[in-house]
Amino acid sequence: MTRRVSGRRSCLGPTVRPVWTHPLEDSVNEETLNLSIRKFLKMVGIGSQREIEQAVAKAMADGSIAGTEAFPAKVTLNIAGLQLNVVFDGEIRLQ
Repeated sequence: MTRRVSGRRSCLGPTVRPVWTHPLEDSVNEETLNLSIRKFLKMVGIGSQREIEQAVAKAMADGSIAGTEAFPAKVTLNIAGLQLNVVFDGEIRLQ
């Protein structure tokens, strides 16, 4: 099953609250998990921003956009081993 998350865009993106609020089992190292998640999200964030900026620059250069548009955007997070499939909807505004 796919969950959808959407919300107003802020500098941090859509607001997402943790699904669980209880401590993880003793068999999981919370610090390792947290650092691993942060590293993954940093890689995704930096790579995604670079790709979007390059796509906007190319579209501006070839005249296919005016530079005043807003584009719907969607990101899907899939972690097969956890049976996690979440879609994040948002918007990329150029002005």
